[in-house]
Amino acid sequence: MQVEGRVDAFCLPVCLSCDRVIIGCETTHKVDKEAVLATKSKFSIEGYNSFYDMELHAELIKQYEVEGLEGLLLYPRATKATNASTGDVHYSTCSNCYNSMKVKESDNPPKHAIANGFAIGQVPTRILENDDITEEMCALLAPIRPYAYLFAYSAGAHKTQD
Repeated sequence: MQVEGRVDAFCLPVCLSCDRVIIGCETTHKVDKEAVLATKSKFSIEGYNSFYDMELHAELIKQYEVEGLEGLLLYPRATKATNASTGDVHYSTCSNCYNSMKVKESDNPPKHAIANGFAIGQVPTRILENDDITEEMCALLAPIRPYAYLFAYSAGAHKTQD
């Protein structure tokens, strides 16, 4: 996907609601502000606070604020495209989030959406300014820790015949 305003730069599309990179053959859907605002109950800060019975910190809310869509937990660095003739802004979404947004009967956020309990945020800059804070300490400060599995597979090994 071409970076807005630059003809020589490209980037991978990133979903507005779940912060996933959309790779491979997965369809990238475009949604405009009106479509997001029509389903704002799925992404609202108030809905998050009432469901999880907590108040999100103002700094965390600021990290998930998208211009023109304030009050919703969305990814601000999501890929967006602006129509040059009309000025309409469209954001990229993955298939899972797009299909969930189409279901109007439910106020449940998409499965992997930030508003579905994935408002993790970043370590505040005032903490990172301290030279004693290492990447390991930042990982310990995180409320959720990433994990991964690594599989090694070698195929086509040939046996020699004696």
